[in-house]
Amino acid sequence: MAAYHQLDPPGFRPRRRSRTAIRRARRAALALCGVLLAAEPAGGYGCPKDMAAVGESFCIDRYEASRPDATGLSGGEDGSRATSRRGVMPWYVKPMSIAALRVFDAACRAAGKRLCEREEWLQACAGPRGSIYPFGDRWDREACNSADAFCDDYCAQEGISPCGTAEDCGYRYNSFRIAPTGSFPRCTNGFGLFDLSGNVWEVVPGDAPRGYEVRGGAFNCARPSERLKCAFSAGWDNLSAGFRCCKDRD
Repeated sequence: MAAYHQLDPPGFRPRRRSRTAIRRARRAALALCGVLLAAEPAGGYGCPKDMAAVGESFCIDRYEASRPDATGLSGGEDGSRATSRRGVMPWYVKPMSIAALRVFDAACRAAGKRLCEREEWLQACAGPRGSIYPFGDRWDREACNSADAFCDDYCAQEGISPCGTAEDCGYRYNSFRIAPTGSFPRCTNGFGLFDLSGNVWEVVPGDAPRGYEVRGGAFNCARPSERLKCAFSAGWDNLSAGFRCCKDRD
């Protein structure tokens, strides 16, 4: 069973726990303990409880933006404002457009926040240590929701042995999917932020001609070890793009 939590859909068949999945769960528990010790207290240091402080100047949502009526199975329909909550489906569009950027910006402002700037997002993703990925400098296909995160689980469920886990194995098994926010406990850093890599892409305002940048990689990216790097920026728009909000510290 993956280090990932969701309600079981109709017709779901229980999966046998692979040894890899058990090791992953143990690593996730240890990593989460470390994050809880390192992260600033919720609501402390001039930030709302659903945000975390990064540096001395700004706060950022702990989770990808979601609609107020989103659940663990549905992204919801209420576009009145953005929320930052664990365990719900993220707010995203496909394809991305300048019109969607305006909607995202309005949703953040309705929540008393704003879209994160490029440099803010990059600083938050790299974490206190300035890492390549939020979780560190070494690629781990199971740390965040990448296309290859569920290969072992698929093999265990289908009785496939040996299980091929080379890069892009998720495309071989068609095992990738969007997950509720915060489903991967190790997809975090010392700031206490989740899913800055993987799950859905995240949009920040940018220069012309598009007027925005798309960062963080997603659940269905081929070559995830490259595209989930904090520094990677997608140059195409036919992708699943979400966002998160920032605000100045009080």
